[in-house]
Amino acid sequence: MITTDSRYITLARRLILAVHNTLGYTRDLQARLPGATDDHPLQGGLRIGKLLPEDDESGQGDGQYFHYLTRWMPTLSRMTVTTGEPWYNNQAIELAQLALQKFKHNGDDGQPQLHWKMNINLNTPQVSPEGSIDPIDGYVTYRLLQDTAKDETVLQHEISILKTMLDRACERQPTDDPLDLGMLLWLTSHLHDQEGWAHTLSSKTINALHESRRRSYFDRPMAQRVAYREFGAALGLYCHSCGSPEHSKTAALAEHIVQAWEDVGVVASYGDGHTKEDGPITAVMYAAALLADAKKAMESKDNTGNPGGT
Repeated sequence: MITTDSRYITLARRLILAVHNTLGYTRDLQARLPGATDDHPLQGGLRIGKLLPEDDESGQGDGQYFHYLTRWMPTLSRMTVTTGEPWYNNQAIELAQLALQKFKHNGDDGQPQLHWKMNINLNTPQVSPEGSIDPIDGYVTYRLLQDTAKDETVLQHEISILKTMLDRACERQPTDDPLDLGMLLWLTSHLHDQEGWAHTLSSKTINALHESRRRSYFDRPMAQRVAYREFGAALGLYCHSCGSPEHSKTAALAEHIVQAWEDVGVVASYGDGHTKEDGPITAVMYAAALLADAKKAMESKDNTGNPGGT
C-alpha cells in the first residue's frame, strides 16, 4: 500500500461506479447492456467507449475488447483486497466468466482461440484473429481473481482453458510492440517465481526490449512514436523483479523512455495529431509507470530490511 489516505478509496468507488454506469450502458446511456442488472452491472460486459459507432467503416468504432475487460478485472480485485469487500472481486469473476464465454471460439485447427474484438452486445465478432498476448493476459488475470477469492475452485474451468491457449501463445516469438512487451512483463511478474513459463517468457521479453533499444527504436523522432505505448513498456520494465541480475539495466531503459517524453511534454500532440484522442490513456499510462517505479523502490527498501512505504 502506498497511501492510507481514505479519500482515494472514495475516489476509486466513484470511478468504478462511473465506469459501470457509462461503459456498461448502451451508447445513448438509456439502458444497461443486454444481460446486465443493477445488482450485476457487468453481465453485459463493458464497451470500449470509442467515439465512432461500432459499424463505422474504419473498423475503429465502439465494441468490446477482451484485453480491455481483463484490464478492468484487476481494478475490481484490488478494491476487494484494499477494502475487504468481496463484492468487487465477485463482479470481476462474473465479468471473467462472461468474457471467456463470449470471446472463445474454435479455430480452423479445432483449438480454442479468442476473438480480438466483439460488437457491443457481444453476439457478433468484429475482429477474429487472436490478440498476441490475450491468452496470457486472461490466464494471469483469472489467476489473480482466484487468489483474491481464496478459493481454488473459482474460475477453475476457465483457467484450464486459458492455460491451453497460453501454452501455444508462449511458443510464439514476442511481439515488437512496446506496449505488448510491457504488458507481458507486468503479467509475468505476478507468476515469475511460481510458474516456469512466466520466468522464460519474461526473459524473452526483456531481451526483445533491449534489442529494440539497440536498434535505436526509443531514439527515433517523437513524431514517429506513441507515448502511451512506450509508457506501457516502462511500466513493465519497472515491474520486472528487483532481484534480477539485469535490474539496473532494465530500470535504466525505463527511465530513458520516461525522461524522453517528460522532456517534450507528456500529453502533447505529435505527428498526424492522432494523439489528441489518446490524451487520457497517455496520462494514465504515464502515472502507472511512475507508480510502478515508486512501488519497486519501496519493495527494494523492504528487501534490504529498511522500512518501506505505506
